Amino acid sequence: MNSVSDTGAPTALRLYERDDCPFCWKVRLALAALKLPYESIQVELGEKHPDVIALSPEGRSSVPVLVDGDQAIWESTVILEYLADRYDTANQLLPKEPELRAKARLLVTFSDQIIGPGLRRVIFEKRSKPQDEWDMSEIEQGMQMWQNRMAELETWLAGEAFFVGGRFSVVECALLPRFALAYLYGAGVSQNTPALYRWFQHLKNSSDFLSVAPATVPQYGGYHIPQWGQQRQSHRLTQSDC
Repeated sequence: MNSVSDTGAPTALRLYERDDCPFCWKVRLALAALKLPYESIQVELGEKHPDVIALSPEGRSSVPVLVDGDQAIWESTVILEYLADRYDTANQLLPKEPELRAKARLLVTFSDQIIGPGLRRVIFEKRSKPQDEWDMSEIEQGMQMWQNRMAELETWLAGEAFFVGGRFSVVECALLPRFALAYLYGAGVSQNTPALYRWFQHLKNSSDFLSVAPATVPQYGGYHIPQWGQQRQSHRLTQSDC
């Protein structure tokens, strides 16, 4: 069983995850921002890991799943809020103010439910087939959906360095993996949305981002090594370390 130290910091959080999954990646970003060590248990794409099945509702086998002592949490946004409530005494990730908390939660939902589907059309098409078999109409529709969402996010950002409260928050945890995958799969961030472009250029070089970014991602029937893969400095403990 995991335990918590006198300072409130966990001695061994356990995260079932997949490196390139944006939902897992957003949890890793929150853990990195809070400087929380954790055990990482990798689950392959399509794998029905017995622990994940045991810790999740019947019929569910997806990641991430976070285990903290007797508590198992299987939904990424709930994991973010749990980490903020349990370990973020400075209210770094989720602001105190009701209006800002609502904005943060709306943007996380926007990332998961509105941005995600369009970008998935591009990623799923490209990662599952050789390039000469791509359905270009599917990719173009996904790209257009992505660009439309960028225009909306540019308005949300309103020229600021961060989306909520002037600092890195759960919103960045949710959005950064989407932007990084868009970049890797050719959707990118256009300078037509200059505030978003500056936001991404700044944060993709941050130490927290580099510490948890995947070393490789599935692409074009093989694996692509991102430019940040060589700079990774993980907060994670392997199973052999724990």
